[in-house]
Amino acid sequence: MGKATKVIVKDRLRHFKPNDTDNLKVSFLTFCCPESIAHWRSMTPAKYLATNSVHTTVLYEHIRKEVIDWSDVVVFQRATGIGAKKLLTYCNMANKVTVYDMDDNFFDFPNTVEYEKIDRQQIIDSVLEIMNGCDAITTTTPILKQEFKKHLGKRDIYVLPNCLDYSFWKDDWKVTRDDGFIRIGYVGGSFHISDTEMVLPALYAILKKYDNVIVEIIGLKTSLDEYFEGRVIHHEPVEMKELPKFLSSHPFDIAIAPLLNNTFSACRSNIRLLQHSVYNTPCVVSPIGSYKEAIDKKFPCVVADDTIDSWIEGMSKLVEDVQLREKLGSSAHWWGYENYNIEKHVLKWYRAYKDIIKKVY
Repeated sequence: MGKATKVIVKDRLRHFKPNDTDNLKVSFLTFCCPESIAHWRSMTPAKYLATNSVHTTVLYEHIRKEVIDWSDVVVFQRATGIGAKKLLTYCNMANKVTVYDMDDNFFDFPNTVEYEKIDRQQIIDSVLEIMNGCDAITTTTPILKQEFKKHLGKRDIYVLPNCLDYSFWKDDWKVTRDDGFIRIGYVGGSFHISDTEMVLPALYAILKKYDNVIVEIIGLKTSLDEYFEGRVIHHEPVEMKELPKFLSSHPFDIAIAPLLNNTFSACRSNIRLLQHSVYNTPCVVSPIGSYKEAIDKKFPCVVADDTIDSWIEGMSKLVEDVQLREKLGSSAHWWGYENYNIEKHVLKWYRAYKDIIKKVY
């Protein structure tokens, strides 16, 4: 950990000083979404822990006994189901330090279309069993930590925020569009249908108000293209490994980050804001949860509440003011770089794992 003493981390573990003789070995077992969630919660921290002399591996499937035996710390990322339970049992028998990592509030799914078919109680029971079998829990936001504490009491829970790997989110493919259109973009997906529906009336109003606006939506379909032929573009879901190239080669002039006002949304992390900040894209943002925390910490953006008029006003402001777009986009880039650069914050993972080891042994 040669670089560790050069990094100042303002957290409760700041007094722990790693040394060059450490030989920590960490395995990340990711059970969900290897092309998205695992990027933030497994691949990125594992990569930068490795650059700081920690031995790491990330496994999606074919998890072997030999890997568990090799590890000092085993991280169960978003794990549910019988397979994870069996692995956890083996880890406990082998006296391995186990950590459960979760980035969503599985204890309070909203009553929205995205989650209507899931077996809520089965998931809650499974997650609780695995969480309680692990030595500690890591998660993404302070709000999510507090929600977990309602179910886990005095269990040790560490907040390790999603951070940007700037070697991954590069803009080598960035292009300039000069066709006279202003593009409003949204990276959605099947678990953001209700968030999208919240802003559809405002997007309709913006398209009707401004002939030079195009809306691009990644990851889900809407009815907007029925009313504005050629000015609404729906893109298929983009795999995580291709998303940097896509966003830089299809640059948005404005990005939107809507969230419904509920507990589940409040627990989400601010990755939408971070990934747009890389490309100097100004955002219109719901002041919910970690988005509100970012706003409170001076994230440069336009804020829109859960009313249609607020979203129309916010998007109109950026459509009409190119200088404001440029100012907010540039400022957002540097805000993300200063506050969520994994190179500056990876020590938090190391400190957390070492602290958990101390408490176990």
